[in-house]
Amino acid sequence: MWAALVRKTGKSKGIGISAVMVLMILLWGYGLGSVNREHNLFYVRDNIYRVPQNTVDIADMITNDCDGEPVVYAPADICRFMRTYDADIKLVYHDWWKELSIDYGTYSVDDEELIINYQTVYDFINSDEINYKAIMQLQKLTGWNYVVLKEDGSRSVMQTEYGLVRLGTVDGYNIYKNAY
Repeated sequence: MWAALVRKTGKSKGIGISAVMVLMILLWGYGLGSVNREHNLFYVRDNIYRVPQNTVDIADMITNDCDGEPVVYAPADICRFMRTYDADIKLVYHDWWKELSIDYGTYSVDDEELIINYQTVYDFINSDEINYKAIMQLQKLTGWNYVVLKEDGSRSVMQTEYGLVRLGTVDGYNIYKNAY
């Protein structure tokens, strides 16, 4: 195509047209490059759902530790994105759809009546005063094998009184494994 254009228009005009076309191609390529760098139109992110990094780190810690099927009981700000990041992690409750992994009702645990509905399960772990005993009673009903708690002195309570194993801490959250 270039050769035909040069022959048809003459040597000097052909070189000029060729130079203009090369310049246009370079500018077009530079424009695509700047769009790619500035607007990310051609770049695929790893975290396309914008899951918070602390949830990613907690989920990775749990899946790396778990041999079987992880069932997690966590505060709302963690469990809200947990299933989005890793669908293999089961949750005791899910904040967006107000769903529970067990049926609503009254359960007898350790000779105590425990009323289970979405709000009570939510309050056990999300209130300012965490109800550690209820969390452990809920473990017998739901079978959670990991619990995530805000770091507020829960470390000693959960390890000494309830015998949980601490996996680690991520951004102010303690991750515990039920060893039984």
